Amino acid sequence: MHPSSTIEREYLCRVMGKATEDQMQCLIDGIMLDDGVAKFTDIVDGGGEGINRWYYVVIMEGRNREVRRLWESQGLQVNRLKRVRYGKVFLPPKLKAGQWMELPPDEVIKVYEMAGLTAPAKAEIKAASKTEPKSRGKPQGKPKNVSRGRPEAKPQGRSGARPQGRAASKSARTPPTRKGR
Repeated sequence: MHPSSTIEREYLCRVMGKATEDQMQCLIDGIMLDDGVAKFTDIVDGGGEGINRWYYVVIMEGRNREVRRLWESQGLQVNRLKRVRYGKVFLPPKLKAGQWMELPPDEVIKVYEMAGLTAPAKAEIKAASKTEPKSRGKPQGKPKNVSRGRPEAKPQGRSGARPQGRAASKSARTPPTRKGR
């Protein structure tokens, strides 16, 4: 769904410093940022010790770094940010960055409703076989569209991944040389 859609997005943020009542009221009333007015629809103090405080905040848009920019407009820095809810769907705390899990049928229906679509019957929604988080890893098995006469092209690994094989491991141990110093 497009970021401009009016769906609540709730975040848990750790902010360096404690926000005053005036600062929180300014954030709720609205702040003029570079790309227009932005505001939180709700702020709840989540407590904290020392210099860091936790806050639950709700925004209706999802512009680039909007939560961070709002706090920075009040002279406070966000040093931890986690989305905890999208619309009516609460995200499980055990779900880490880069992981996904299939939604249970009840939550699939909620997503259909948020999108303004007619939800299928519960019986038609395929229930998730496992609700444990899954990583976005490499696909398992052989790709389906491989021609028979040619050797299969090796997929490019992530940057920083270690090369495989004897020759590659030799070159991996050789540090790059610097020219001109």
